[in-house]
Amino acid sequence: MDDDYSEERIRAALGAGRFGAPLHYFEVADSTQRIALDLAERGCPEGALVVADGQSAGVGRRGRTWHSARGLGIWASLVLRPSVGPREGGLMSAWAALAVLKALESGGWGGAGAGIKWPNDLLVDDRKLCGILVDAKSAGGELKYAVLGLGLNVNHDPGDFPPDIARSAVSLKIVGGETGDRATLLGLIAREMERSYGNLLTEDGRKSVASAAQDASVLIGRRVTVDGPGGAAAGTALRIDSDGALVIGTGPGREERILAGDVEIVRVMEDES
Repeated sequence: MDDDYSEERIRAALGAGRFGAPLHYFEVADSTQRIALDLAERGCPEGALVVADGQSAGVGRRGRTWHSARGLGIWASLVLRPSVGPREGGLMSAWAALAVLKALESGGWGGAGAGIKWPNDLLVDDRKLCGILVDAKSAGGELKYAVLGLGLNVNHDPGDFPPDIARSAVSLKIVGGETGDRATLLGLIAREMERSYGNLLTEDGRKSVASAAQDASVLIGRRVTVDGPGGAAAGTALRIDSDGALVIGTGPGREERILAGDVEIVRVMEDES
């Protein structure tokens, strides 16, 4: 399959939707997230989308480097301005992950078998397929903007990943055996995000997002260790709340709510019987 990821082809795939207008396309960018954050701070409209064929300094959570070689994946950042408070915005990573899963299904990649690893990854057989990064700024008790970064491994062969992540990363091509059309897939993701965006703006909608994310989670029922600013917490993953928090059972009758924030799952143990 020909993978034409030119600006013209991406514009055609995005169509007339609001997410992707305006489009800022780069053959190589240092970081789509950095560029989008700068645009957001300068007042760009909601829906502005920064896309690069490759990144020289892609970023992940906690300041990590995100491997984003040219010609292999979808590296993009979307500017959003939801009329919600910072707490209600905590579900954004889960919402974005669900949108990517839906786009994969509608585009014929549903057999990839991806699931959500709270708070921000999509995994296939415990190997990372996609990472999601949300950087937000609030003022006056409301979100001023949020920049949603997306890194999706599409056309990598096993040897395309650096040695340090080769065993923990996977791509759609590795799973399905075929080269994917990145422009078409990016268009599907943008349209699904726009279609479901309203769910972030109402209490009932956020409850439905949390429920769907819980159903798609690879963690529920498994023992996990979570590392965050307050130290490590361990327990059995029970559910995802409507503010994006992961609820873990830490003992008989005891639960702890962990907000996404600057935390990560550092260990996943075998499923509980």
